[in-house]
Amino acid sequence: MHTLMMFFRRDTQKKLPYVPAWCICLFAVFLCLALPAAVKAAPPLRIAMVCEGPSNDFYDILINLSRELRSLKLINSEPHAVAGSEGETKLMWDWLCSHARGSKLSFLSDGFYSAEWNQKNYEKVLNSVITRLTERGDVDLILAFGTWAGQEMSSIHTSVPVIVCGASDPLGAGIIRSVTDSGKDNLVAVVEPNRFLRQIEYFHRIFAFKKLGVTYTDTPSGRSCAAIDQIEKACARNGVELVRCTGEFLHSDAGILAAGQMEACHKMFVEKKVDTVYISYNSIPSRLFPQVLAPLIKADIPTISQSGAREVRMGALTSITSYCKKEGVFVAKLIRGLLQGAKPRSLPQQLRSPELLSINVETAANIGWSPSLEVLLSVDEFFQSITY
Repeated sequence: MHTLMMFFRRDTQKKLPYVPAWCICLFAVFLCLALPAAVKAAPPLRIAMVCEGPSNDFYDILINLSRELRSLKLINSEPHAVAGSEGETKLMWDWLCSHARGSKLSFLSDGFYSAEWNQKNYEKVLNSVITRLTERGDVDLILAFGTWAGQEMSSIHTSVPVIVCGASDPLGAGIIRSVTDSGKDNLVAVVEPNRFLRQIEYFHRIFAFKKLGVTYTDTPSGRSCAAIDQIEKACARNGVELVRCTGEFLHSDAGILAAGQMEACHKMFVEKKVDTVYISYNSIPSRLFPQVLAPLIKADIPTISQSGAREVRMGALTSITSYCKKEGVFVAKLIRGLLQGAKPRSLPQQLRSPELLSINVETAANIGWSPSLEVLLSVDEFFQSITY
């Protein structure tokens, strides 16, 4: 034991070899230069997008997401609305692919997947995404826009993070387990519980309607997109008769057809003497929107847009405003969380938008509606005339 201790004592007393001070300084300089370079060399997060088809809401969420990413210094160009891009989410995506280079994010130019609101394309889009994830493995994040995309992307077997946004009711659609827990490690979804139920009840306090007309596409995705179950629940709770009219309102290739069908629905609502009409999400071209609303305005029937301020500008009487802006900002912060190393499941999901209104002043005058002081205090945005 004494011998062993002497060995260690002698060993620890050995002198280190002499290193000149200039060598130490040179090594320190090398570290200072090499470490930032290593950080800059980190590859950007490669992002793909999956959606059911072109949508004004998807476009608005995407542009506001882009603006917030710029504010957070995660992309290096200032986003702006793309001219002539009404509802064309792909054009906004293309802008990001071209202008967000050299940043911490990379929007893949071949990473935009849309079913064009055509059920024949659903399986093709899904298979293309799955094939890319399994064979190419060049996607680090999927943005799933809308209910269908959220359902499909949340059910595929992948570890790639998925952010679901633009879905009317992710909880009711089975995309997530609960408001606070997505149920899957790679998944997070933007959710506002009973958003449309609260909206219908809010507008019921304003208009006191007894018969509510609603238009929607009568398919599983169309009913989910319009949140029909929440509308039904709100009407049942408030003793309101729900008058339905269905048609092909979402198909991106059927804008003129959709406009004709919705105009016919509105004429039917006039005949059935509904008190108010709720216009659900649709793909009607803006130039045709005033024509579609004409029967209701002529009959002095208030119109509520599910889509928001865009349709109020085009002639709908009112809507809840700015939700897409808030959702876009929310998604940008989720992306920042992922970049900071958070797991998707650990990120917050719940968004609560304020009940602020958009009102079209010209439409209000045309139907003879004068909002109360209480309503006026809730208005975030006035449109003085009908424009498109």
